[in-house]
Amino acid sequence: MENVKRIKWLDVARSLAIISITCNHAVNRSFSTEVGQYAEFLKLPFAYTVLKAVIYAFSRIGVPLFLMITGALMLNKDYEKEGTIGRFVKHNWLQLFITTEIWHIILFIYMQISPDSALRTDGVIACLISFVKTLLFIDPTTFGSMWYMHMILCAYLLVPVFAIALKRIKASYFIIPIAIVAISGLILPDVNGTLHVLGSGKTVSFALSAANVFSIFAAFMLFGYFVTQKDLLKKFKTPIIVLLMLLSFAAFCAFQIWCYSKEPDFVVAEGYRSIFCFVPALFLFELLRRLNYGERFASAATFLSRIAFGIYFVHICIMQGLTEIWGRIFPSVNYLPKFLLLEVVSFIGSIVVILVLGKIKWCRKNLFVIK
Repeated sequence: MENVKRIKWLDVARSLAIISITCNHAVNRSFSTEVGQYAEFLKLPFAYTVLKAVIYAFSRIGVPLFLMITGALMLNKDYEKEGTIGRFVKHNWLQLFITTEIWHIILFIYMQISPDSALRTDGVIACLISFVKTLLFIDPTTFGSMWYMHMILCAYLLVPVFAIALKRIKASYFIIPIAIVAISGLILPDVNGTLHVLGSGKTVSFALSAANVFSIFAAFMLFGYFVTQKDLLKKFKTPIIVLLMLLSFAAFCAFQIWCYSKEPDFVVAEGYRSIFCFVPALFLFELLRRLNYGERFASAATFLSRIAFGIYFVHICIMQGLTEIWGRIFPSVNYLPKFLLLEVVSFIGSIVVILVLGKIKWCRKNLFVIK
C-alpha cells in the first residue's frame, strides 16, 4: 500500500479536513457552542465572539470536504466489471467496518475506566450487555465523534450504486434529487433555525423530504464527483472562486454571531445540515483543485493525509483526557487558552502515537487505516 499514487490537491484537502474536524472537537470543549451561547455572548468581548465564530465556522467544513474527497476518488471507478463490487466491499467497506468495531472496543473500555465518564455502566452483566449492544451498533457506548464512522459505513454502500448510475444516466437527471436534498437538508434547517432564534413558533416544512431520496452526506459525495469529473465550477475564474469562498465563509460567521446574540440558542450547521457550511466547503474544494503546491508543502500534506483517519480516532481520546485534567486544575478557565491546548496537544500527540504504533503492521492497517 506504500506505492499508492497520491493526488497532491486531494492530500491537501484531506489535511485541511482533519484539522477542521479536530478544531470542531476542541472548540466544542472550550466554548459554549450548543447551550449557553447567549450567556457567553454577553460575557465575552466582541472580538472573542468573532474569533469563536471563525473557529466554529472553519470547524464545520471538514466533514463536507471529506465526503467530497470520497466522491472524487470513488465515484469515477468502474464497478460493473466482474468482481469489482466484491473487491470494494472486501477492501474498502469491510476494512472500515473492522476498524470501527476495534475503536468501539477501545472507546467502550475508555468510557468504563475514565473517572469522569457519564457513560460508565455499573454491574458486570449490564456492562457485558452494553458492550454487545455497542458492537451491534445498538445504543453504542462510545464517543459522539463515532457518528461519522456509522454514517460512512452506510454511505459507502451506495458508492457502487451511484458510480454505475452516473455512468449510465445523464448528469442532468441528478439535478432534481439533489435540489430536493439541498432544500430539505441544507436550506430549511437554516430557515427554521432563524425562525427559532426570532422566537417564532412556526417552522417551514417541505413534503419532498431528503430522507425519502438520500442523505445530505451522499449529496456531498456527488458534489465531489461533479466538481472533479464534470468541472461543475469551470465557468468561474479562480479570483471569483476565492471571492465566493470568502464571502460565503464570512456569511457563515456573520450568521453564527447573530445567532450567538439571540435567545433561544441555535446551533448553525448542526449535523452539517446547513447551506452555510456547504457553500464555502464547495468553493474551497474547487480552489484547492486549481492551486499549485510546492514539493515540501505537498509532502507535508501527504504525510497528514495518510494518517488522517488515525488522527481522527486518536485525537479524541487525548482531547477528552486533557479536558478532564483541565477541568480539575483550571475549572474556571476556558475559551482560547483551553482551545489551543486541546487542539495543539491532541493533534501533535496523535501524530506521535501513530508514528510509534504505526510501526506495527496490524495497527497501521486496522487501527489507523494507513494507505
